[in-house]
Amino acid sequence: MAKPTAGGGAGRMTYYSGATRCDGKGDQKLLLGGKGANLAAMTRIGLISTGSAAASLVASRITDGEALRKSRVHPLAVLQALKTYSSGRSEKGTSTWTPVTRVVDALDAAFYQSFGNVEKTGKRFLLALDVSGSMDSMIAGSSLSCRQAATAMAMVTAAVEPECTVLAFDADRTA
Repeated sequence: MAKPTAGGGAGRMTYYSGATRCDGKGDQKLLLGGKGANLAAMTRIGLISTGSAAASLVASRITDGEALRKSRVHPLAVLQALKTYSSGRSEKGTSTWTPVTRVVDALDAAFYQSFGNVEKTGKRFLLALDVSGSMDSMIAGSSLSCRQAATAMAMVTAAVEPECTVLAFDADRTA
């Protein structure tokens, strides 16, 4: 439940979940900062829960096409937030939460919507993706594997650029 904060400036709201409160301004960048850390914190304290009004609000904010466009958030940042939030634990494993399906689905939709934030170059591309086992290693400081990041970048490029060819290779396998 959100209530205006007494004496707290225009647009300032305090969000209550039981005895827990979170302060925030309506014009603050909501949700995706810190690889989804804001979402995780709000879920952990119970503000966002399955079927809650907050979960509905969060999902609509995440998938707001105009807000995504204005934010210029890169699809990889959205994917990072999606992977971290849906895992239910922080990258360092120090905190946990139960992901809310509606929020996970909204992050997934926002990933594809954010493709529109990538400018088309009009150039021709040949993307060669390494599909060998080494690509399963994790990117340092990330919840994404090399394979996931490379695939996401290829998806974005293929969606944005009209002349794009994608192929896969494995240096360990020969024809």
